[in-house]
Amino acid sequence: MKIISCYLENFGCFNQKQFNFNDGLTVINEENGYGKSTLVAFIKAMFYGLDSYRDNYNRDGALPERLHYYPFAGGEYGGNLTFNYNGKEYKIERFFAPKSDTLDTLKVFSNGVETYELGEDIGKAVFGVDKASFERLAFISSDEIEIKSTSSINLKLNEFLNGNDFDISLDDVILKLDKTAKEYKKSRQSRDRLTILQEKISDLTEKITNARFVENSLGNKLVKFDGLKQSLANLSREIETAQKTNELLSDYAHYEELISLKNASTEKVSEILSKYNGQVPSLSEIEVVRETTNKNRELSALISDGLVSGSDNEFEALSNLFKNGVPTDSEIESVEKYIAELSSLLASENLLKAQSSSQREIEIENKFSKNPPSETLIRDIDATFNLYKETGVEIDDATRTQRAVAETKKKPYLLFASIIVLLLAGVGISFVSLIVGLSIVGISLIAFFIALVVAFKPQNSNGLSIIHEKRLKLSEYENKLAFILTQYGYSLDDGVVYAYSSFKRDFADYLSRTQLNEDRDVKLNKLNAEISNISAKLKGYFANFGILSENFVTAIAELKSKINSFISLKERLSVIKKGKEDLTLKISENNLIIKAFTDKYAISTLDINALQTDVNLYIAESEKAKSLSKRALEYKAEKSLAQKPDGVAVNLSELNFKLASLQEELALLSSEIESDEYIVEKIDGLISEKTALEQTLKEYKKNHELLLATKDLLLKAEQNLKDRYVKPVKDEFIKYSNLLEQTLGEKVTMTKDFEITFERNGKERSEKHLSSGVKSICALCFRLALIKNMYKDKSPFLILDDPFVFLDGFHFEKVATLIKELSLDSQILYFTCHKSRTF
Repeated sequence: MKIISCYLENFGCFNQKQFNFNDGLTVINEENGYGKSTLVAFIKAMFYGLDSYRDNYNRDGALPERLHYYPFAGGEYGGNLTFNYNGKEYKIERFFAPKSDTLDTLKVFSNGVETYELGEDIGKAVFGVDKASFERLAFISSDEIEIKSTSSINLKLNEFLNGNDFDISLDDVILKLDKTAKEYKKSRQSRDRLTILQEKISDLTEKITNARFVENSLGNKLVKFDGLKQSLANLSREIETAQKTNELLSDYAHYEELISLKNASTEKVSEILSKYNGQVPSLSEIEVVRETTNKNRELSALISDGLVSGSDNEFEALSNLFKNGVPTDSEIESVEKYIAELSSLLASENLLKAQSSSQREIEIENKFSKNPPSETLIRDIDATFNLYKETGVEIDDATRTQRAVAETKKKPYLLFASIIVLLLAGVGISFVSLIVGLSIVGISLIAFFIALVVAFKPQNSNGLSIIHEKRLKLSEYENKLAFILTQYGYSLDDGVVYAYSSFKRDFADYLSRTQLNEDRDVKLNKLNAEISNISAKLKGYFANFGILSENFVTAIAELKSKINSFISLKERLSVIKKGKEDLTLKISENNLIIKAFTDKYAISTLDINALQTDVNLYIAESEKAKSLSKRALEYKAEKSLAQKPDGVAVNLSELNFKLASLQEELALLSSEIESDEYIVEKIDGLISEKTALEQTLKEYKKNHELLLATKDLLLKAEQNLKDRYVKPVKDEFIKYSNLLEQTLGEKVTMTKDFEITFERNGKERSEKHLSSGVKSICALCFRLALIKNMYKDKSPFLILDDPFVFLDGFHFEKVATLIKELSLDSQILYFTCHKSRTF
């Protein structure tokens, strides 16, 4: 790739200046101030353009390039550059605006014909890197430049390493990610996207309020007015139908929820039945088996060891506890039913407490709960609104009447034309018949004076005065409604009809929700009374047996355990008096009872506690299923649910918004017909844009977090990628740096981060220890190594802007030799201000 020529039109200090360049080495030796740096900046600007005024203003305290090279006299600002690329000749033509790049112009020609094959980013298309990377790669100045790569250069290196061809700069991506993240949220207090969006929303709101339609003919407006009225009626019917459908779908949803809960309980019941051969033992059967098992255990212990020490004291304590008698099985079963009933009541209580209000219901309650409007106030609002509508209709009627009167004023002028024609006819006839002609002329003059009286009679202003009074009344009603409705948070910005309708709808919803809350509180109070009554009975019952636990399931188990212990001890004391043969016989009989039980219910391993848990769960879920089924049927009957409607619930907010828009448009259009001067411009697009911006606000926090996470991952990925192509760059750099080893007597190497190190006195040292002159040579070798690896045999031109000012004569000769050799295969543009540094 080689530059052929360039033409500067009013760029910096140059005006209508042409430069031609050699294929190999081009040396420009001019004094300071000639414009060498300007020419370099122009070449870069032709390929990459100039940053906008805002992008780099005060970034480093220097004047932005766009302002720096803008001519003081103004005028066209730019030029063209001709170059050879891939065997074709191209010419870039760019002209720049003083501040913004959006007003810049760009054209590319190939063989005299405009072409778009290089796209908008010419430098990226030609060199494969961004502007910052191009400056680091193909441009060397006397300024000290850090010797390292960029993500764009890394990407280009990776193309040759793996054969990839991506057009993505990680620096650009990371910069854009960081910039975009800061636009969402800045570390310091400043305006961010949230503030900007809120300002835009406020601006849109103001535009919607002040919008006007383009004036149209009166006839078209009347037709449109009738059409809007019909659309409003149709939409009102549609909203009414949608409200009924939504209510029915909501009722069905609650009904289906009850059925679902009932089915879940039924499934649990079925699971338990399947475990026990399709039937579940009764609690009394379980107790019999438990007692029989315990008896066998005790009898076996008696047979082997006799009565356990301390059993007499335990039996005595239990005898005192049951001095009034041991609770019967039916009594225990009755207590367990009370416990199950208590659990069901607690579940119902939790279900009622779990019912919560929606966000809209909470907002409505906040509006009306502190100061609910009275019936008198509601009647006053309704009456005022009706007067407002009636007055509007009266104004319409009076306006039409006034127009009709105005139309009648046109007719005398038509009469004037007729009289003049008649007068001329009379004059003409008088030449034929003087009497007839004079008669016609006389009649015409009389008619003419009558028409003058009619035409210039003062217009009756009574009709206009009535309209003005009606409008004052209309404003009075509107102000009264505004005074009342704004107390409840309803603004008239969207029209009186919309504000009134919203107030009536929300207050009706508030009354309905209030009634539902009262009904729920009544049910909760009833449940609490029943729960307290049963709890008190159970506490008193268990207290008789020294059990004070409020966990009644644990309490009944403890009571059963004491009963079993008492009966067991009693029997054990009795059994001891009998012989072991009787005990053995009793154990056999008990085993038959246990076996009959396990065979009946297909139980392989007898676990009394697990069995009792299953039975209790079976009883509870059965009762729950019955209760839910009953509630579902009652609810279905209460709501008269016959068949579930098809489809899903309609979004009433959109329909209501559309209704409000139609109402506002109708009201505004009516005002336009009255004055025939202004009409309201369409606002649907602005409202949609405002809604979209409001939705965008909710997404910004999530977007900000995603941008930060993506930036972190890209930084890690860039480092991993860089490690893969360090070696080929390092090898090429060492090849070029042989000149340095011979000159300095030092061994120069490169780290994996492309940092230069050299060996001195047996120690590795950073390139920062090198002199400025040697560092400029290192910079040259590093760029040559990068170019060799990035472009292979298609290397771009190299721009040297007096980079060797720090070299002595010996080192400069070495560098000059290298530059001349390189210029045999590559184009080099060398700028210097002193003859001692020319080649």
